[in-house]
Amino acid sequence: MILAKTKILYIVYTSILIIAFLFGILISKTTTTGHNSPHMEGILWPNPPMIKPLQLNNQHGEKFTLENFKNTWSLVFFGFANCPDICPMSLQAMTKAAKALRAETSSDFALQTVFISVDPERDTLANLTKYASYFSKDLIAVTGTPDELKAAARSFNTLFMKIEGVGEDYTIEHSSGIFFIAPSGHMASVLTPPHNSLQIAERFQNIFSFYQGISDE
Repeated sequence: MILAKTKILYIVYTSILIIAFLFGILISKTTTTGHNSPHMEGILWPNPPMIKPLQLNNQHGEKFTLENFKNTWSLVFFGFANCPDICPMSLQAMTKAAKALRAETSSDFALQTVFISVDPERDTLANLTKYASYFSKDLIAVTGTPDELKAAARSFNTLFMKIEGVGEDYTIEHSSGIFFIAPSGHMASVLTPPHNSLQIAERFQNIFSFYQGISDE
């Protein structure tokens, strides 16, 4: 009975998130930003929200806060190491895209990839270190207490929910978008699955060019 109620709540919350996201896309298509960006419809929010303060720890035990998103572009994905499919597939695509983007741009170009684990019980810092190394030496894996992770999810306007099982035999339902964060700390875009590296790289290049155009004016 409890499990059924939990799933119903998750469906309700997910529906709200999807409606809000689609509403944001509708606004972005109908709002004039003052810039000619025909390829950016449905990608950029007209008024990108700033990430709210958050307090987490990376796989090396170092604090990871809002300041870590400043002065660098970021690709961010929420998930957990025991996730059977969408997480490893998305992280592989995200890190592959980041590697290609770094190779194609100037040496002073800063881009980081961040994996936020929403499973602090099983994803210890040691486990995160090992898990992140499967994808890239540059992948930053972070987690925190349940309350800190809830605050981080709110900061990104995303959600997750633990589906109870027996002991450690549980799973976590979570949104699976990849967030594009500008060096200012603003959330420039979110890319919904399925993910592939070429799609991620193309989306990023469009967003990067758009922001460069604004800064050059």
